[in-house]
Amino acid sequence: MIMKLTEQMKIQISFLILFFHWQMNPNHLSAQPPMPFTKGVNLTNWFQVNEVSQIQFNKYTKTNFEQIKQLGVDVIRLPIHLHTQTTGSPDFKVDPILFNFLDKIVTWCEELGLHIIFDNHTFDASGITPPDIEIPLLKIWPQIAARYKSAYKNIYYEILNEPNGISDASWNKIQLNVINAIRKTDQTHTIIIGPANWNNYQNLKAMPIYDDKNLIYTFHFYEPFLFTHQGASWTTPSMAALKNVPFPFALNTMPDLPNNLKGTWVESAFNGYYKVGNIDFIKEQIAVATKFAKEKNVIIFCGEFGVNSNGSNNTDRVKWYEIARKELENQKIPWTIWDYHGSFGLFQPGSQGLFNHHLNIPLLQSLGLIIPPQSVYEKKPIEGEKWLYRDELATDLRESSYGSGKINYYFTEQPSDGKYAIQWKNPKQYDIIGWKFSPEVDLSVMVQQNYLLSFYVKGNIFGKSIDIRFLDSKTGADDRPWRMTYRLDEKTVKWDNSWQLIQIPLFRFSEQGAWDENAWFQPSGKFDWKSVDRIEIVAESNDLQTGILYFDDVRLKPATPSFSSSLSNQLTFSLFPNPATNELNVYPESNENDLHYKILDIIGVEKKSGIIDIKASIKIDDLENGSYILVVYNKNGNQTSKTFIVLK
Repeated sequence: MIMKLTEQMKIQISFLILFFHWQMNPNHLSAQPPMPFTKGVNLTNWFQVNEVSQIQFNKYTKTNFEQIKQLGVDVIRLPIHLHTQTTGSPDFKVDPILFNFLDKIVTWCEELGLHIIFDNHTFDASGITPPDIEIPLLKIWPQIAARYKSAYKNIYYEILNEPNGISDASWNKIQLNVINAIRKTDQTHTIIIGPANWNNYQNLKAMPIYDDKNLIYTFHFYEPFLFTHQGASWTTPSMAALKNVPFPFALNTMPDLPNNLKGTWVESAFNGYYKVGNIDFIKEQIAVATKFAKEKNVIIFCGEFGVNSNGSNNTDRVKWYEIARKELENQKIPWTIWDYHGSFGLFQPGSQGLFNHHLNIPLLQSLGLIIPPQSVYEKKPIEGEKWLYRDELATDLRESSYGSGKINYYFTEQPSDGKYAIQWKNPKQYDIIGWKFSPEVDLSVMVQQNYLLSFYVKGNIFGKSIDIRFLDSKTGADDRPWRMTYRLDEKTVKWDNSWQLIQIPLFRFSEQGAWDENAWFQPSGKFDWKSVDRIEIVAESNDLQTGILYFDDVRLKPATPSFSSSLSNQLTFSLFPNPATNELNVYPESNENDLHYKILDIIGVEKKSGIIDIKASIKIDDLENGSYILVVYNKNGNQTSKTFIVLK
């Protein structure tokens, strides 16, 4: 009997044929449900500090998030040293300042349509996960869930980065308890979970399939490790001396194995690299994660992958990224590269990491990202007022402090202005509060125009001093990081724990010398104001371990104060000579006789005052060499000022 097929039957048969073809095709393992995000970056070395007081929040702004989105990125993984940014045991109460910072980031992401992962990155991966890790996890994550349960839907909670030194069974049980603790408060946001053994993809198979369906399983990928981590100083043993291992493997371009790595596991990996340094190996290893996802019917995500630029050839590094990225995408696995800035990042190695100037274009191409226009960076002299600290460090400063003195950038008790001040507690001799300009700055015009380094300070270091200094850039083997220094002692400030305004003319800084290559170099007139690398506050000449210092409103500003005039016919005058030696001649452009004057030094301290006599001359033989401000005013309140120099 011949049966006539209806159109509906034809469609059903066609569907069955496609289904069986899909089942028989080994590539069907790549199928994952549609993911909420596809590709992104890790914003490292931002919230990876041991206290909230050390976070340099302005390191990244909404503008940076906008730039990241321009690359075609839709997700940011934010590593946070979460446990240390709480009150600690037993309550582990999250610092309110951390929440304030995270709130701002969430707002930016919501406005830009970016997904944001709160990655609990508390522990150094080279260490061992504490056996009592469950205690802080069960305290902290419910607080975060309570804060964001009704917030932006595209926030993700990653329970713990790279747990290690703990058994699969123990970690899986702890992870379940944390999931349940979060779900008591927040049933909406997706939780990211991962295996033990540093989130190794090989350990995925040891994970249970939890009942919670709003989970993403994560893994990290750095294979072959010998290639991706060559040049790394943080491995055990250090691989810093290992460089230029090729990818793919090529016997004729393999480097010699450094002596310090002989007899270690690195030597075994080096000798066996010919087996794993190839494209097929990468595909086979990623397939391990894909197989797990398909068999368990779960969603997977590669939270980290990358190659250290400190040791690898850029061409080989780019090729590795292209292969790994394409295979992840072939398997429908979303990813976040480790990292954005940093030795695994998207910028040219050794550059200052400016988005419009220094992106590693071949690397972006290998990752399938959008390439924004690039131009050559031109350093120009800074003109106009420049803030360095005003409740937060400026966006172009990078923390470069040194020593055991405790620094708090968000001290809330009685700042001189605004919400916060800087507290520096118990610094030892040679401890430093350091801020590196990124990029380096040209202050030469500021020096020529008599700009001031202005700030408020208070402290209790009676009888002692601190140094303020600028360091220029070391431009080559024959150059040094030369210093220009000003010593702040009781000639300038009273250490009586009261706020005092200090304004130091840049020309008052004197060259001190340079410390370089473990040796001291005497000053030789080579400091370059056109290439200033950093500014430092230093306990140079004494130990301040019993002292506490505070700083606020740090800026570079013009020297001439702003004098107001209550009348429209403001006084005008000229003066001669300038520079002057013993006498200053003043020539008002009006016929007024009742004119007064006062002379201020460059930091605003009044040095003398009086009436301008009929000869219109002022004796200045008692003034020391330097810059001064002459203010001329009348009984009606009109006043104006000019800067002059005394040079004898």
